[in-house]
Amino acid sequence: MEQFIKNLAKGAGQILRQGFKQEIQIKQKQGHWDPVTQYDLAVDKFIQDRVRKKFPSHGILSEEGTDIKNQKHLWIIDPIDGTRNFSRGIAYFCISIAYAKSGVLSAAAVYDPMQDELFFAAKNKGAFLNGKKITVSPISSPEHALDVSDFNSSVSVAMKKKVHRFHLKTNAWSIHKGASALDLANTAAGRFDFAIQIGAYPWDYSAAGLILKEAGAKTTDLKGKPYRWDSKEIIAANPKLHPKILKLLK
Repeated sequence: MEQFIKNLAKGAGQILRQGFKQEIQIKQKQGHWDPVTQYDLAVDKFIQDRVRKKFPSHGILSEEGTDIKNQKHLWIIDPIDGTRNFSRGIAYFCISIAYAKSGVLSAAAVYDPMQDELFFAAKNKGAFLNGKKITVSPISSPEHALDVSDFNSSVSVAMKKKVHRFHLKTNAWSIHKGASALDLANTAAGRFDFAIQIGAYPWDYSAAGLILKEAGAKTTDLKGKPYRWDSKEIIAANPKLHPKILKLLK
């Protein structure tokens, strides 16, 4: 299973490398915040075809097409997380693949094809970047920390203001790079100190959620409830920093 997921991510990444900065056909699914390209569809087909061939009874939840006939064995896929970046020639996007058994995330990969960086985790086995173990940042205070924050367009103005006030209070340096799964995977590797991501879909967070947990992060929603694969928000940081962030967000 683990090698299969890694190979899936790498194979999908090859498609995106070949298509990067080529002629892109963009369609809008639900508005200007939700574009899809021919490469989203090509990668989605590549992954789904191989999952169905190897595991014909498994269910699939994908941004580009869903077939949830089996909730016990479920694949959660985002063929391109960061489609807007990809379509504009910005080299910050990834493939996100997670496998959940009986509702529990068991294995996951986030692959950055432009940097050839494969983030991988399996339940209770740790998190790795290109085969080397990774851990979250040890920073214990949000003051002057570096975080990645992101909001779906559906997030309320009140919630956005709440997070903005949090950053004003702490002087945390917040950036938004346009690919939630890759932002979270980089947080797992300690490149960012914490992450606040709100209002997305299961395929945006699932794989990186497991990678974060296996890298030592505490992951919850805004109410402090443990992160699940179907959560629509995730707050991720090391166990000392996490409660301070939650308290300041209230």
